[in-house]
Amino acid sequence: MLPKVATKPRRANHGREVQLVTNYHSLKIQNSGQIFQYSTSFEPECADTGKICGLVIKGCREELDKAFKFHINFSKNLYSYEMINDPVVAKTTVDDQEYTLTVKFSRIIEKTDSTYFSFFAIFFKTLMRQLNFEQIGRNCFNPRKSVTVQSLEIWPGFYSAMQNLEGGLLMQIDLTSKVCRKDNVLKHMQDMMGRGKDNEAINEEFKGMSVTTSYSKAGKHVYKVESVDFTKSVNDEFEKKDGKISFKNYFE
Repeated sequence: MLPKVATKPRRANHGREVQLVTNYHSLKIQNSGQIFQYSTSFEPECADTGKICGLVIKGCREELDKAFKFHINFSKNLYSYEMINDPVVAKTTVDDQEYTLTVKFSRIIEKTDSTYFSFFAIFFKTLMRQLNFEQIGRNCFNPRKSVTVQSLEIWPGFYSAMQNLEGGLLMQIDLTSKVCRKDNVLKHMQDMMGRGKDNEAINEEFKGMSVTTSYSKAGKHVYKVESVDFTKSVNDEFEKKDGKISFKNYFE
């Protein structure tokens, strides 16, 4: 005899209802929740798929906004709530090269499709980026609203997750905070050197560490350290589109 398999309990027909409050928020989506996927093609083909294609789409933003209103681009696909059967064609120039962008209807993404959740994940990342939030892991923080407590800086933020339950698509939102040290990387290195730590030990200390930069006009940004190159200085140069420039001049 096979063992009984646990099943989901049915809705009770006796007892009393109890109202509960959670931090799940229902997402109301137009067009019965359908999302339309479009393929994008470029003429001529982009030499650098990620960078050049992104610049071409950015250059065609005005035409795309007129046709699709709200839309998101990801992995050479365009997603929108608008259903357009005819191809949308736009032109723009990048690095003195004229490109033609053609957007064609590909398929309908239903709620049961795995891409459905990917769309909303991309949507919220795009939205947070436009609001100048910084994403660290699965959490988003607002460094512009930071609070200083002694030698620490606290960034307010939130954690979000989505689930497709019986009540439809729900988003869970929890408050969280990011605590940042205010001492800079150079001082931390100098302190380690003063304690007799060598370059290898310093590299191990910083590997995987998150650091905050404040030189950008757009605000503070977070980067993860892969390694420390002790052979370079601020006077070393790197290649830019318009030629070489030193790290010192780039950040001034």
